[in-house]
Amino acid sequence: KNKNAKVIIKEYFEENRTPKKIAEETGIRIVNLSQAVGEPEDAKDYLSLMEQNVSLLEGALSEQKGSAS
Repeated sequence: KNKNAKVIIKEYFEENRTPKKIAEETGIRIVNLSQAVGEPEDAKDYLSLMEQNVSLLEGALSEQKGSAS
């Protein structure tokens, strides 16, 4: 929190306990990114996978920006 972090980024397969505890203590949102095509069903190729990850980050960052106002 004192580093002004905007989001907690983790991959789906990583454990949730530590990021969840940090999120509860700081109010920072957790963003689960995918690393493999097909991991989210709608990521049919590498480009759609990256687009989805970027979209998730954009959404989380815009929520943080909106709550800071």
